[in-house]
Amino acid sequence: MKKLVKRVGIIGFVILIAVLTPAVCYAANNISIDGYPDDWANIPQTAIYYNSNNEKQWNYAAVVAEEGYINCYVSFANFLSNSVPVIQYWISVNGNPIVLNLNYSDSNGNIDYSMSKKLNNLSNGVNGGISVFAGYYPIYNVGDAAIYISNKGGTFLEFRVSIAMIEQLCGLPENTIENGATIEFYSPILGDQTVVVVGTSTGTFVGIGICVVVAIAIGLRHKKKVKVIL
Repeated sequence: MKKLVKRVGIIGFVILIAVLTPAVCYAANNISIDGYPDDWANIPQTAIYYNSNNEKQWNYAAVVAEEGYINCYVSFANFLSNSVPVIQYWISVNGNPIVLNLNYSDSNGNIDYSMSKKLNNLSNGVNGGISVFAGYYPIYNVGDAAIYISNKGGTFLEFRVSIAMIEQLCGLPENTIENGATIEFYSPILGDQTVVVVGTSTGTFVGIGICVVVAIAIGLRHKKKVKVIL
C-alpha cells in the first residue's frame, strides 16, 4: 500500500511540473522559417488532395502554434517544381476565416509587385524574403515565408503569421488562441482536407502526457523490471 501511495505521489508531482512548465513542447518543436522541412519531421501531417488515389498527387500540411506565431508547413505534390500556389491559404480561428497570400514586400512592408513574377520561377534551394499578406482590401503584412526546392525532388513551403494580428483581423479578443481556440488551416487550391489544431502548441497537455508516461514507466520498471525508452 505504501508503495502504491508513493507511485501515485510521483505521478502527481510530475503532472504538477508539466502544468507549470508548458514550454516543454515549445522547445521540442522549435520551428524556424528557413524553408527546410527538417523541423517538421516529427510533427503529424495531413494529406490534402482532390479525388486521387495516387499519393504522388497528394500534398501534405501541418500546423504548429507557438511563441506568438501560427506556423504552417506544406509539402507539395511531386509534380510541382519551380512554382507553387501563392494565394488562397486560409486560417480560421474558432470559425472566423481569413485568407493569406504570399508575395514579396518592399521596405515599407507593402507588396512589391515588381517582384511578383519571381514567385513563378523559383530557383533550386531556399527562396526566402517572402512575406505573408492577410485579406484582400485592405491588405496586412502579417508574417514571413520561405520556399525550398530540393535538387533531389520535393518542394516545401513554410510560413508563420502573427497570432496577435490574426486575432485582431478575425475580431477576436487578445489571447483567444492561447486560451485554447480551434485553429483550422486549408487551401482550396491544394485539396478539400483541413488541418485542425487546438490551442497554441498544446504545450501543457503534451507535457502532462509525457510526464504521465514517464511516471507510469517508472512504476512499471519498479514492478516488472521493464526498461522503457522514450
